[in-house]
Amino acid sequence: MTVPTPLRGSNGITFGPDGRLYVAEFLPGRISSVDVATGAVQTVIAPDGPLQAPDDVAFGADGTMYITDLSPGQVWRLGLDGDLTVLAGDLANPNGIAVLGDRVFVNEMTFGGRLLEVTDGVPRVLTEGLTLGNAMQFGPDGNLYYPHMFPGDVYRIAPDGGVPELVAADVPQTVAVRLDRNGVLHVLLIDEAGTIVRIEDGERTTIVTGIPGLDNAAFDADNRMFVSSFAAGGITEVLPGGGTREVVPRGLAGPFDVTVDAGGAVVTADHYRIDGALRPFAHAIAADGDVLHFTSQYGQAGTFDRTSRSARARAENLEQPRGIAVRPDGALIVAEAGRDGSSRSVPQTRCRCWPRAWAGRPGSPSTPTAGCTSPTRSTARSTGSTTANRSRWPRAWTPRRAWPSAAAACSPPRPAAAGSSRSGPRSASSPPSCRSRSPGRSPRTCSATVCPGSRSRSPGWQPARTVPSTWPRPGRARWAASPCDLDARVCVAAPQPWLVPGRPG
Repeated sequence: MTVPTPLRGSNGITFGPDGRLYVAEFLPGRISSVDVATGAVQTVIAPDGPLQAPDDVAFGADGTMYITDLSPGQVWRLGLDGDLTVLAGDLANPNGIAVLGDRVFVNEMTFGGRLLEVTDGVPRVLTEGLTLGNAMQFGPDGNLYYPHMFPGDVYRIAPDGGVPELVAADVPQTVAVRLDRNGVLHVLLIDEAGTIVRIEDGERTTIVTGIPGLDNAAFDADNRMFVSSFAAGGITEVLPGGGTREVVPRGLAGPFDVTVDAGGAVVTADHYRIDGALRPFAHAIAADGDVLHFTSQYGQAGTFDRTSRSARARAENLEQPRGIAVRPDGALIVAEAGRDGSSRSVPQTRCRCWPRAWAGRPGSPSTPTAGCTSPTRSTARSTGSTTANRSRWPRAWTPRRAWPSAAAACSPPRPAAAGSSRSGPRSASSPPSCRSRSPGRSPRTCSATVCPGSRSRSPGWQPARTVPSTWPRPGRARWAASPCDLDARVCVAAPQPWLVPGRPG
C-alpha cells in the first residue's frame, strides 16, 4: 500500500551551515530540514504561515536563508534571529535561487522569464527570454549556471550580466543544474525515469535513478549527491555506482481522488501522478476498462491509456472540474465547481469544438484535432453570446472565410422538430449548431447536434441521434448529453455538469 511521504512533494534542496539538508515543499507551503544520516525530518517554517508555495531555498554566507515563493511572486529572507521578511515581490513565478556572498539571484519559471539580482529588493535584470527557469547554481568559475527547461539547454552568465554562454544543448526537459564539489556539471531531467546527465570535459554520462519527477539536487561536504522529487516527495541519495539509498521515503504527495479498477485495485490521482505516470495537477479520476479518465487543476479533462502509457485531451477550459464519472454509454460527466471564478445567476450555453469527422469536409479544418480559439468581439455579438462567455470553434475557421457569416458557426437554421433525428436539410459543409439566448434569460433551447453515423467522406450527413432540445433549468442536477463520438461538440447549460461524449477508441 502506498502511504503519504513525510515530505509532501520535495522541491528545492540545499545544505545549511549546520550540515542538515533543507527542503522547500511547494504543496504544503512548508520548509523542513533533514538529517541525511537518520532520515529524521524537522519543520523549520510551518504550513499556514506567510509562505504559500515555496519552491527553492539557499543560504547566504552569514547563514541567512532565502526562499522563493512561486505563486505570490515573492522572495523571503529568514534572518538568524528568526525574523521572516519579504526581500522582493511582484515577480513572475520566482523559482530557482542562488546566492553569491551576500548577493541574491532568482529566475522566473515562465516563458520569456528573467534572471534577476534582488539583493536590495529592487530587481536588476541580468538576462531575459528564459523558457521556464528552475534550479541554478554558481560554479567554481564564478559564473551562474541556469537551465532553459524547453528545449533543454544550460547557460552560464557572469553575476554582473553580459551575454549568456551556452554550456550544454539538447538536454531535454532540463529541470535543475547542479555542480558537485569538483565542479562537474549534473543536469536533472523532469521525466518518469528520474534521469540525471553528468557532463565532464564534454563527455556525457546518463544515470537513471527510477525516481519520477526529479526536482533538485544538493552535494554535501563529502560530495555525496542527494535528490528531491516534486512528484513523489522524499529524499534519496544517488550512489557513485548509480544505485540509490532512500533517506526519506517517497509516497503520496497530494492525493485528490481515488477510483477502483475492474481488478479491484485502488488508483489515485496524486496531483502530479496517475498510475505512476507523470500527469501534472491531476484532480478527479475514474476507471473505465483499460483507461483512466481524469480532470486537472487547469480546467482540462483527459484519458490515460494504461496499456500504451499515453494520454490525450478530451476537453479544455472547464471551470474548476472537481469530479468525473463514466455513464453506461461511455460518456464522461464532469462536475464543475466554478464558473469564470465567480457566481453567476444567468446560466450559459456553450458551443465546444466540432466533431473530428468534419475533417476533410468542404470548408472544414484540415486536421481532426484542430485547436479552438475565441471569436472576435463582433462575432460574440452576432451569435448572441457575451464577451465574457464566447462560443468557440476551431482555429482553422478564423477569420471565418469558410462560412457566409459568423452566425452560421453557432446558430441553428431552424429548431429541431419534436422527435426528429435532424434539424432539417444541411449541406455537407454546414457545421452543427447551437443558440444562446441573450443575457438575462435562461438558454432553454439548443438545436439538435447532428452527428455523422459514418466517418466516410460521401456527400451529405447520416444523422444518428440528437441532443435533447430542452435543457434543464439552472440548478437542477440533470445532464444534457450528446452521443456523438470523440471530440464532438457539446452544448451544456451551466451550472450543469460538463459532458464529454464518447468512449476512447
